[in-house]
Amino acid sequence: MKIWPVLMAIWWCSLDQAAAGSQEKAEYVSFDDGIERALRSMMDLDLAEARSALTRRSDRSINFACLFAEDLVDFWSYFSKGDPEEFRHFQINQERRYDLLEKSRLADPWKLFLHAELLLRGALADIQMDQKPSAFLKIRKALRLQEANRKKNPDFLPARKTTGLLKALTGTIPSHLEWFAALAGIRGSLEEGKQELSGFLQNKESHSFTYLRLEAVASMALIQSYLELRPAEAYAYWLKEFSSDPPGLLGKWISLRLAMRAHHPDVAPLIDGIRSSEMEVLPHLALLRGMWKLQKLDFSAEGEFQLYLKNYRGCPYKREVLQKLSWSAFLRGDQSAFRNLRQRILQEGCSLTDEDQQAYREASLGEEIHPVLLRTRLLFDGGHFVRAEHLISKNLGALYQDPKFRREAAYRMGRISQALDRTTQALSFYRDVLMDDPEHRSYLTANSLLNMGLIYESLKECSRAREYFDKTLATRPDRYQRSIHQKARTGLQRMEVKCKK
Repeated sequence: MKIWPVLMAIWWCSLDQAAAGSQEKAEYVSFDDGIERALRSMMDLDLAEARSALTRRSDRSINFACLFAEDLVDFWSYFSKGDPEEFRHFQINQERRYDLLEKSRLADPWKLFLHAELLLRGALADIQMDQKPSAFLKIRKALRLQEANRKKNPDFLPARKTTGLLKALTGTIPSHLEWFAALAGIRGSLEEGKQELSGFLQNKESHSFTYLRLEAVASMALIQSYLELRPAEAYAYWLKEFSSDPPGLLGKWISLRLAMRAHHPDVAPLIDGIRSSEMEVLPHLALLRGMWKLQKLDFSAEGEFQLYLKNYRGCPYKREVLQKLSWSAFLRGDQSAFRNLRQRILQEGCSLTDEDQQAYREASLGEEIHPVLLRTRLLFDGGHFVRAEHLISKNLGALYQDPKFRREAAYRMGRISQALDRTTQALSFYRDVLMDDPEHRSYLTANSLLNMGLIYESLKECSRAREYFDKTLATRPDRYQRSIHQKARTGLQRMEVKCKK
């Protein structure tokens, strides 16, 4: 999963722990212990308890912290399981909350902040429902509100966190939608977003804003892991902040994502700690557990994938999960199940994510799968590099002789060699990929160029690194273009900083 879905996933808390005090006698913002307990329930996705606690409050109509917390509960009621009915409920309640905010007499800092936060949460929900035009307009309005807040109230720290998230999200807009972002007047970059988030986190007063800080840390960790391709550093950063105080079920999800990306030994105990009831409440945990098993070639992963399909009602990710089930059936030798699952991919789900698009393409074209290469790919993705190398090396000669699979075999060997720090060998295999696809149409070729840039970056050869990042951006691969290009752009941004000397 790429960075949009990842930024959507971490939009879970945006609150000030400390009471802001009453700005007007009639309406005020106060995040007291009761609201903090409700938010803790929300973090554990005990949404009924969180909603009940907020409903019982006598100050619900005048304390706008209640309104804000209720919006978070509604968002997670939808987002955790992707239920379209919950999305409609969320939309209706958001319109009411916008109206209440507009008519309120809250002081500027909080009024602008709360309005922008609700808009951003609404945009993230719209993205999940593939309503991009609506999402972009909300992002634009939220960004303008927060920029105005920063200008009017430069010492209001929470606005810096929200501005950072908005700019980071803007900086990850897919290239094929940049024209719409420009038309909508959306401006921002990932680097600007990181600077704002860092400025918030480095301010000692941010420790008074427990939930805002939690969200900012999660955002920085996910950016490091998914876009800057520094997963080990990202997980270490996350652990440094929250190992002693794990932030609920949602925090467990983020921890597992980061640990899996880093191939960290913590993955196994985290996986073992997931209860069946938790996977029902947050099906994304079942998806991660299923992927962890499949990447060890443990086909009992099918149970987790089926649990995910049973409990997640949304459109995104369904084709990806069906594809993983089809791969498992194929490797088990069940050709009937494999064909049936490919047919389901064509009939169910949608193609919102890169992974869903790739699954649909594979099924619609009836792409042939080589069992050795598929096993190698899964083992590599799970961090089992030595097992992957042993498997493919035994079959490399035959694979290189087959024009249908030579390119992928070279690519897989390049990735394995790179992971094992054999850079010269990796570059040689990547050049084999380029020679097999001189027009650079395959995602394997685009990714080879990207990884060559990363290797030269690690060798501190700035000009060569820039060259290959630029070459990556010149490709139009048949899949994963959005994420590959984003990583290349991020690489070029790093080169601007690293190579100034």
